[in-house]
Amino acid sequence: QDIRYITAEQILISAKRAVQRACKDRWLDGAFLVAHFADKKAMGFNQLGWGDEEARRFAAALEHATAQGALKALKTLGLSDNKIGDEGVRHLGDALARGAAPALKTLYLNSNKIGDEGARHLSDALQKGAAPALKRLDFRDNRISAAAEQEVRSKRPSLGGDRAAELMPVLTPRRQGTNRPVEADVESLPRPATAWETVS
Repeated sequence: QDIRYITAEQILISAKRAVQRACKDRWLDGAFLVAHFADKKAMGFNQLGWGDEEARRFAAALEHATAQGALKALKTLGLSDNKIGDEGVRHLGDALARGAAPALKTLYLNSNKIGDEGARHLSDALQKGAAPALKRLDFRDNRISAAAEQEVRSKRPSLGGDRAAELMPVLTPRRQGTNRPVEADVESLPRPATAWETVS
């Protein structure tokens, strides 16, 4: 690409991705979640390139933080646009089944690499009582068949309804002409550049 045509936005995106790569290990650490996200109502770790190993570590971090008394207010968790597959969802479901993030109401897993096996793992976790307050689950743009998705939702009837119509209203509004969120609760702490937070 001709450097003369690199825009300021492209430079900013590149810088954000560099920060994300440098800080990734911190966001996968339970102690870091306790220190910086203890009372947050929403967390987003989107477009970070996380795969199954990162999902495993994040699930362990969620469990650790919850055991330390943190994340009791967490209602929305975004893991969209990553590379999480069946194994990663299994770890996440197991963590939720063991009591991590007990107040979670909305879980975004859209645009990952989750297949029917991962959906079954999550179905089993829900049957075991994972995320008892969960009302919204976004599975869009994965590799999950309609039958497997229905199996998940059958374990928690309140998850029913159209995925897109049901989930989109809870997304934080975006600034016009950009993909940047309108932050409702901005703080000076290291976190994913694509994270969004709400105060509702």
